[in-house]
Amino acid sequence: MIYTCFFAPVNLLSAREVPVWIEKRRGEIKWHYSEPKRTKQTLQLDCLHVFHVTAEYAETSEDGSIMAGMPVMDGQEFCVNELRASDGIREIHRECERLIKQAA
Repeated sequence: MIYTCFFAPVNLLSAREVPVWIEKRRGEIKWHYSEPKRTKQTLQLDCLHVFHVTAEYAETSEDGSIMAGMPVMDGQEFCVNELRASDGIREIHRECERLIKQAA
């Protein structure tokens, strides 16, 4: 089962891989969604592919503040780093890969 970071169960609706540029400087790490210009302060620049998803809540919360079928983050895409899973990150990645193949 996949959850938000607050342990509310969710169903993933769509997924895509997004290239993210990781810029490492002394004492700081920044994420960029487009390739940044290299500066003298840049120690290392890597490109990683990160899954971004849309999701809906799978269950209604006990206090009724979350309803089943309600979109997570108002239906906007978000990074899978915001999610947790019973079987760890591999479960989330498998589900993302399945959704990408299904959409193709």
